[in-house]
Amino acid sequence: MSHARQVLVLADDITGANDTAVQFARLGWSTYLALTAGGMPALDEDQVVVARSLGTRAADAETAANRTEAAIAEHGRARHVYLKIDSTMRGSVAGQVAGAVRARRASEPNSFVVLCPAYPAMGRTVHDGEMRVAGEPAHRGPAGRDPITPISTSQVTALVPGSVSVSMGPDAGTLATSIGRAARTTTCVAVDAESDLELDRLAQAIVLLGERAMAAGSAGLALALAARWASAPDDRGSDSGAPAVSSPAVARQTRAAELPTLVVVTSQHQVALEQVQATLGALPPSLISSSRAAWDYVATDDATRRWAQDLVVSTSSPIHVVLAPPLEGAHPDAASAGRVVARALAMVVDELVSARSNDVALVLVGGDGASAVLDRLRAEALHVTGALVEGVPVGTIVGGPRAGLTVVTKAGGFGDATTLTQILSKLNPTLVGADQ
Repeated sequence: MSHARQVLVLADDITGANDTAVQFARLGWSTYLALTAGGMPALDEDQVVVARSLGTRAADAETAANRTEAAIAEHGRARHVYLKIDSTMRGSVAGQVAGAVRARRASEPNSFVVLCPAYPAMGRTVHDGEMRVAGEPAHRGPAGRDPITPISTSQVTALVPGSVSVSMGPDAGTLATSIGRAARTTTCVAVDAESDLELDRLAQAIVLLGERAMAAGSAGLALALAARWASAPDDRGSDSGAPAVSSPAVARQTRAAELPTLVVVTSQHQVALEQVQATLGALPPSLISSSRAAWDYVATDDATRRWAQDLVVSTSSPIHVVLAPPLEGAHPDAASAGRVVARALAMVVDELVSARSNDVALVLVGGDGASAVLDRLRAEALHVTGALVEGVPVGTIVGGPRAGLTVVTKAGGFGDATTLTQILSKLNPTLVGADQ
């Protein structure tokens, strides 16, 4: 394989791809979220990251496996593969893992996946093989009540059948030995982590294991690996010395140019909805307004277009929030209904952006909606430039009629009640106040 530092990030939705890509961008990697074939830069330069969404969050395991296998085969020149999974392992994780192993073993017969969904900076940890959110089993919280991809257990090995769990070792060398021993009997080794230092230790172990070890995790492990891969040109890291980045808090953050802001919320996650309510309560009505779609508004293209035109006329506040209609209990097939809503809201965004001649920043909350909006705007890629707040990437559209438009993406279940307000304060510091 090439000795250039090239990373292919594969995620099950677009917000996941982007919030992992930004971890590399924050440490100086040239980073793109590819949206079309034309938007995919050639992997022919050192320290380049290309992230892709495979749209498999709600897919069955075999569909996820096939898409992952095909994507890795298509970009076989990438030295490293990172499978971005949800930090509570909602969705098609087992399929992603299976597809990655099938693809990589075509060239590296001993390949396997090292799996750790922990993101300690956001309260997501793995203890004795159990995922926890703020110390509680993940399935007892919002992840267990997700209307589209709920989890019924917090045991990592139960969600990826056939995987083997390994405890965190006292040092990277010991941990690498334990992982390598377990990999003799499985294609997926799940590892505990409860702190940023432990994630860095795991990243060191993955470097020691070499290119046969593919990483799967949330944005937390991605940041640790971004530092370790950049500083290990021969994939043989040292277990001594301080990590290149000891905590996400010291990585570079970005403030975008101040622009009127359109927030589009297609996620039905409880956390996303709580963030919207908290923001609407924190900011004055003169600054922020909101519109929630009714099902009649998204039933047909004509109805959606009329609603969009009404919003163009009636929306004058600097920040406007557009929300999807509630899915839970409204339709028997929530995943299909979610795609219909995402497509309709993308049409609304197109109308609103056109009315403002691109003089607007977009905040896209929810993977299906972000994908639909960027497709509608004919974006070829996003050039990921940094993070507004921890785990929330910002970038600009590459290609198409909206090239240069500022775009922020956030996974629906990511963050706490203040996260959306923090995002808006970075985009509009003189209006919202950067200390929000």
